[in-house]
Amino acid sequence: MDLRETYLVALNDAHRMGDIALEGLTREVAQYDAGGTTNTIQQLLSHMTIGEDNAINRMLKGGERILEAQGWAAKTAIPTERGAVWGKEWALDLDAFREYRELVKHSAVDYVSNMDLADLDREVEWMNGTRPAHSVLQVVVIHHMLGHSGEVSALKGLQGLKGLPF
Repeated sequence: MDLRETYLVALNDAHRMGDIALEGLTREVAQYDAGGTTNTIQQLLSHMTIGEDNAINRMLKGGERILEAQGWAAKTAIPTERGAVWGKEWALDLDAFREYRELVKHSAVDYVSNMDLADLDREVEWMNGTRPAHSVLQVVVIHHMLGHSGEVSALKGLQGLKGLPF
């Protein structure tokens, strides 16, 4: 197995966990507030998908995020102002979100399937500095998605629903 295949396996596994986290969601389940400093499922799913969209399409491919470029912000009702996704006063359109998420997934898989492996060492803009492309792919996309899928699973469990499959 080469490096590209390794990244594809990891990316597909992370997407599978995200898909499982989406199973059985209703608007009420997605907006459930567990109290304390927890986030809602809609906040977590939106954040992890926007993060993948941003990392793949803006940082690694050098283009625009699908969220804005194709009008998915309006369709999904995801706030686009920095940090606004963490507010509790908006409601995610789950059907539109599922479509948006599929586009982001396909974009990421396409990128990894066709990436120039030498490009993984390239420095890309990150917050107030730069970060190697391989780190963006590993941490900002794959690990990020796995972590938040676990949080979503826990929040589903608090509501009596099945979370991740283990």
